[in-house]
Amino acid sequence: MARIYVVAFQKRGLPHAHILVILADEDKPHTREIIDKLVSAELPDAELNPQLYETILTSMMHGPCGAANPNSPCMKYGMCTKGYPKPLVEVTQGNVNGFPDYRRRRRPPGVQKFKGREYDNATINQWVVPYNPYLSQKYNCHINVEVYTALTAVKYMYKYVYKGSDKAVITIETVNGESHRGMVEPNEILRYLNARYISPVEACMRLLEFSVQGKTHSIVQLTIHLENEQLVTFRSSDNPDQVLTPHDADPLL
Repeated sequence: MARIYVVAFQKRGLPHAHILVILADEDKPHTREIIDKLVSAELPDAELNPQLYETILTSMMHGPCGAANPNSPCMKYGMCTKGYPKPLVEVTQGNVNGFPDYRRRRRPPGVQKFKGREYDNATINQWVVPYNPYLSQKYNCHINVEVYTALTAVKYMYKYVYKGSDKAVITIETVNGESHRGMVEPNEILRYLNARYISPVEACMRLLEFSVQGKTHSIVQLTIHLENEQLVTFRSSDNPDQVLTPHDADPLL
């Protein structure tokens, strides 16, 4: 029905796309069976699909974080900001804070290794980032696929898609020899610049005029006003009579 996308760039220069697809009502996944066909949050069978298994294990595993790695970038105040490890559930739950609680079943006991660490194979599904099996196998990379089921989640998604470029705080210094360094301007406001961070890859894409965002529909926000109290803008050289003439008036009358 509609879609929007924005290509974002991490500080290390790798581009990635945020894509929001809005489905027609008859195509929306209203049942847990359909959600399970679109999104999986479990390791696939290594014998039935070894290629997909390797892709998920190398590209779609979160962490390690928590007690295993308290210094992980996702950790804040001793907790993972992404909510990992996720709880194990036998069936996909409906609406949990705007997102389905995807099926994460317990696996057979054993030891599983990924990212240089050993994990309990029985609970390793707690660390799987939701994915679409077809897309992951086709592109062999990290593709996070989610189903949004509440308005609050959709509003968050729009905000996340258009959050803008990364920023970096920089300082400007003068260097008189290797031993002496001084600030150009002692004023703290001028000393620190909240500058936009552009990686070489983003610079090349913009110089070559590649598209970094797109949408199927354009939205125009209408101004709300009382009757006959709408804002009117005009140039100083415009004819006052034409300015005062309502826009919906037929000039042929």
